Amino acid sequence: FFLVMMTIPLFSLTALAADNSAVLDSLHFDIALQEDGSARITETRKIVFDGDREFTRYGVNNIFTGPRVFSDWQVSIDGTPVPQLAEPDNENRPENTFAVEDGDGENTVYIYYRQQGSGTRIFQISYRVENAVKLYADVGEFFWNLTAETGISGIGTLTATLTVPAGSPSEEFRIWAHGPLNGTFENQPDGSAALQVDNVTLGTIVDIRSILPADCFTGGWE
Repeated sequence: FFLVMMTIPLFSLTALAADNSAVLDSLHFDIALQEDGSARITETRKIVFDGDREFTRYGVNNIFTGPRVFSDWQVSIDGTPVPQLAEPDNENRPENTFAVEDGDGENTVYIYYRQQGSGTRIFQISYRVENAVKLYADVGEFFWNLTAETGISGIGTLTATLTVPAGSPSEEFRIWAHGPLNGTFENQPDGSAALQVDNVTLGTIVDIRSILPADCFTGGWE
């Protein structure tokens, strides 16, 4: 049995996951905007398994628009980095490896592992996104979808930390979040922003948006 991606952003769902045999206990994003308009993003997923099923694959799908380019992929399982395959091997699923499959306006990260029975696993995915910031005449805008229309389960706790280039004027760092009304997205004293939403139900979309003056960036998607 396995967790497998649907063609919808970010998460996967199978009939096996629907019976709560695999639950996304927490999801955290560390997002660092760079002066050149790129972003370094790290996603950390804590999945709790319950029962005697065997899981061998976890897929994470990104759907995007514009001239964005993903690179510098890194994946770890329970804190241990795993090597990247030249291409996906969804038939053999070699344990403790990962692969990235690129498509037209999307990519899918396949993580191959083995989980038999109950337990907790931490999957961490890091990557760089070129042209993450959209540049207008007056502002640079960053928008990111943290969830999707489907997943392996609801999310117990969804958190995100957004940092901006050094020297960015904090009084002009504007942020928004869309999703459940029980969450918070707040500017922090150090110039970053922090989001937290608890008990995100399956199918609920949460996204964040921020703007800074355009001259905070030397590049981006114009």
